[in-house]
Amino acid sequence: MQLKPIMVIAVLLLVVASLSVAGCTSSNTSTNDQTTSASATPSVQSDKTTFSSDNGYSITYPATWKKDVNTDAASPIELYLYLNPNEAVDSVIVAIKSLSSGQTLNTFAAGEVNALKTNASTGIFKNFAIQSETDSTFAGKPAHTIVWQGTVPIKYSATTSKDVPIKATQTYVVNNNVGYVITYKAPQSDYNKYLTQAEQAINSFTFTTITPHISVTATSIGSSNSLSSSYGTPTAAVTGNKFVTYAVYIKNNNAQDEGIGNPNYLKLRDTNGNIYSYDSFTYSLQQQVNGVTLKGLTSQSNTQPGDKYSGLITFQIPASATPKSLTYDDYTNKITINL
Repeated sequence: MQLKPIMVIAVLLLVVASLSVAGCTSSNTSTNDQTTSASATPSVQSDKTTFSSDNGYSITYPATWKKDVNTDAASPIELYLYLNPNEAVDSVIVAIKSLSSGQTLNTFAAGEVNALKTNASTGIFKNFAIQSETDSTFAGKPAHTIVWQGTVPIKYSATTSKDVPIKATQTYVVNNNVGYVITYKAPQSDYNKYLTQAEQAINSFTFTTITPHISVTATSIGSSNSLSSSYGTPTAAVTGNKFVTYAVYIKNNNAQDEGIGNPNYLKLRDTNGNIYSYDSFTYSLQQQVNGVTLKGLTSQSNTQPGDKYSGLITFQIPASATPKSLTYDDYTNKITINL
């Protein structure tokens, strides 16, 4: 999920049209459990409801609150909880973002806070001020929390918007190479009124096991100094290099319209820590593997749960290098296969 910083979207709080994707264009139109998601399971306990997401968390909130679940993969925002039936700005939001390998809480939080400051410097936010920044622990993980306020343009409908002084508390936390932003926001006049309820819901946030949308396995089919193509024309490796080729098997576990198989998603790492992208000769590959003719991996669009796809990929690496692992990373799913 290579997206603009979550702050630019999640913190705009219905600014212009960007937050209308989750049913937030009006303060009077959302309904309880308005949108369902294949990646989330709500469960009701007494007067509480627990929302459990395949994106690795659960949160419990009063069953009377209205909820929107955003299934648009282009947005990092997954969940809106509305505290006030008459004002959509009063809400708790959970947004998620896949991080680059090794990205820390400090760099994630700094990037999101800088995005907030950019909105202030360009005039989108007026009278913007960060009131506090603290390091803490959230859901058992190191976290960074800021409280800020400013005047923000709020879009209430397709034709109606106004500048509203708002206040927000946002917590940034990282778990399993995923960044989470948990936000409570409200007009400044409502902030203290709903703060205790918001904190109770936010404090219930728990990390859970992330269910991968896809599964990936790979089998080595050897190394060589040259490869034959599906057109019958062999290609030799550069002097001092060799080809290493793998049969890759991908299954869509539970995702709707998932794109899989792009060879750009696969990186090879050797025992010295060097990382390699696929060789373009991948597209010319064709070989029998366990009685099945496989061709070079290509992107497969709009796959559905249960769909399977397999193909070949080759890397050109130094002859002395020893492959260590193969990583499939499509910015939503990250799977490492030890070789």
